[in-house]
Amino acid sequence: MNNNLKKGDEVLIFRYVPSWGANQNYKVYLRGKVISYELSDDISHHGSAQFVMNYVVEDENGDKHYGNYYYPHLGDSFFLTEEDYINHLKG
Repeated sequence: MNNNLKKGDEVLIFRYVPSWGANQNYKVYLRGKVISYELSDDISHHGSAQFVMNYVVEDENGDKHYGNYYYPHLGDSFFLTEEDYINHLKG
């Protein structure tokens, strides 16, 4: 799994719906490119510090989406490379 995306990498953009928990919709997505990224603040609630990369991705329509790779923690979206998406579908 490629969780270290770089500027210009092409990804699939999935909408994150917090109330759906682990049952996010992996059938509907947009295509986009990473335009920026940064390391998050500590997101742990207890124990060891935990950090994730936050990405800003621009879709084909020029809209920007903010989120994380693979599993959403923050933002309105989450992202996968096409290769990781195919691997996810294979289970």
